[in-house]
Amino acid sequence: QGYNPSTFTIKQGVPVKWVVNGVNVLGCQSGLLAPQANIQATLKTGENVFEFTPAQKGSVNFSCSMGMFRGSFNVI
Repeated sequence: QGYNPSTFTIKQGVPVKWVVNGVNVLGCQSGLLAPQANIQATLKTGENVFEFTPAQKGSVNFSCSMGMFRGSFNVI
């Protein structure tokens, strides 16, 4: 359960295409929140594609809708 992998390293100012393979997207796991990337979505089974460009260095955190499952992008 949760996100696998749950951490990524990306570069500031470089566009990111994030592909999330939705498996067992039930309950809070179906919600994906990444406020710093302006992502708030309900995952569907299969491929879910999100695109964003990190504007500043640091962490871009993401979680399920209840915050039980978490991960982050390390922006360098």
